[in-house]
Amino acid sequence: MSALKIALLHHFDLDFFSGGEKFILQTANELANRGHEVSVFTTPFVIENRKAHKDAHKLLSNKIQFSKAWKHQPKADIAYVMYDPYSPINRAIFDLSNCRAKITGVHSSSFWEPTHLMYGKIPNVGRLAQVLFGNFELSRYDAVHTLTNALPIRHSTVYVIPNYVDSDLYQPKDKKSAFTVAFTSRHSYAKGFDTFQKVIENLGVDVAVSSGDMSEQKLIDLIATSHISFLPSRVDTFGYSIVESAMCGTPIITTPLLVHKKLDLPLMYGYDISNFEKRIKGLSLLYTKDKQMYYTWCYLNRVAARCRYDKAVILDRFEKMLKEVFQRKVNAY
Repeated sequence: MSALKIALLHHFDLDFFSGGEKFILQTANELANRGHEVSVFTTPFVIENRKAHKDAHKLLSNKIQFSKAWKHQPKADIAYVMYDPYSPINRAIFDLSNCRAKITGVHSSSFWEPTHLMYGKIPNVGRLAQVLFGNFELSRYDAVHTLTNALPIRHSTVYVIPNYVDSDLYQPKDKKSAFTVAFTSRHSYAKGFDTFQKVIENLGVDVAVSSGDMSEQKLIDLIATSHISFLPSRVDTFGYSIVESAMCGTPIITTPLLVHKKLDLPLMYGYDISNFEKRIKGLSLLYTKDKQMYYTWCYLNRVAARCRYDKAVILDRFEKMLKEVFQRKVNAY
């Protein structure tokens, strides 16, 4: 099949620069490098005025058309619409009448979870929209893409394709001399930043905490040179930070969420403050007493992540999905 004209649409500003925005940036560039004609359409919207990366759209290849506005009418062979397939808001923002095939990408579990203050207003409104308009809105898409099979989705065509991490960039490095615990998720209640602070305060170990505006190379260095990634999130759609840490060969202590278990990585789980403290102390002791065993665990994380989440594996599957959905729509006429 020849190259496709692909539109990637997202109702957040790329400057928000969380997992969904990084997905759009990376995927757009990769598809453009593979010869597809790619365009990206976003709104100026961010939550709580968070703009972690000013002018993030400049990270897009100059081959890519970019537009930021409150209303778009893309023309493409296939449209990939991000985030919340159940909300009528997407219908108002994106007129897809000139797109031959349509896929929606589900990148938030909060739209299936019970409403909770930790999600914030927008996801809770999305949850309400799912209850009221779910089946009607989802039916406008030819296929649904989800990052995990842990989410319940009612559609005849569902693709389960996880996020990817580039193993050529995210590589193991020499660990710091002092035992260091890293936190690389968003500094929010949903991601367990308060739990991280309480646990670390009691332990008195060195810490490495990422900032929202950190460059990718600095983030990689932070993860790879730390001895543990401690990511006690209360909610996740996939576990992007977990996979990044595993790819760097850094062991992970996290929460036993279903989406984390579905990652099929050699993770350690904690359940409360005391339990997390014991896990970190135990791993610190292992590093001190049996470095060979510690580095074996690092190696197993790297191997498992490369097998399941490397860019070379996942991007082929994503591109194949786009082609299959488009071809199926063409054949239907």
